[in-house]
Amino acid sequence: MRAFAGDPIAAHAEGCRYVRNKYSVSGPLSDIVITTNGGYPLDQNVYQSVKGMSSAEPLCRQDGVIIMLAKCNDGIGGENFYHQIADCSLIEDQLKAFRRRKRGETLPDQWQSQIYFRVLNKARVILVSDMPPEAVRKMKMYPAEDVSAALSLAEKLVGSADASVAIIPDGVSVIVSTK
Repeated sequence: MRAFAGDPIAAHAEGCRYVRNKYSVSGPLSDIVITTNGGYPLDQNVYQSVKGMSSAEPLCRQDGVIIMLAKCNDGIGGENFYHQIADCSLIEDQLKAFRRRKRGETLPDQWQSQIYFRVLNKARVILVSDMPPEAVRKMKMYPAEDVSAALSLAEKLVGSADASVAIIPDGVSVIVSTK
């Protein structure tokens, strides 16, 4: 751990360099990316799981698949988050609505919903969790009982049993980029 002080702009820039050097990883652009949130408490619901999904996003090809492993024993997360996703019929329409909002007009939990929709706009997400399958589908994801089932489904979704796969063991602990 480090602390940075002095001129706010310079200290912030130095802190960013430190974090980027210490926690950045790169990998190949892949058809399927498997990730986690590193376990409890960050895998307790879908809302928290968006963090791991967003780490997988840079490595996932457009229209690829992200397999998110998260227990989600507390369900989805906040009610606002749930309704922003479950009540939306077209992802792109919701992204446009978010972008049109002015400062001070954002909805509660919008920032997390916005990141989630950005991920869903790029990739299909398979959730391996303890959640009921119908609840997973309401959140615009595919449910799977275990990693094996998720990988089989992912291969079908990308149309190849030889799909490239990347694994991020703890998506919330790294800054990911492609090679």
